[in-house]
Amino acid sequence: MATERHRGRAEQAAAIEQRIDRIVVDYAAAYCLRAVQREQAIDDLAIAWTVDDHLMVVFRSDDRGGGDVRVHEIGLLAPLRKGLRSRRLRVTYVFGAPNSA
Repeated sequence: MATERHRGRAEQAAAIEQRIDRIVVDYAAAYCLRAVQREQAIDDLAIAWTVDDHLMVVFRSDDRGGGDVRVHEIGLLAPLRKGLRSRRLRVTYVFGAPNSA
């Protein structure tokens, strides 16, 4: 039972990652005209999306099947909030944060 629950949460986190990936790639192609790099960050517990070494989004999943999305690019805030509606997921803008992964 616990293994199934853990698998379900991992699948939810993967689905969230895919949605974030699509939104960030679309934004970068339309507005930045650059490719997006996706990498494990913060001791392999979070995933960061960057464009030309500028941190755009960081996602950290939690044990409830949700997580925390920290947006470092204001233009991504509305598309991510719209595309990631969930009670278990927090999408927040990080103002004035260092721009590195």
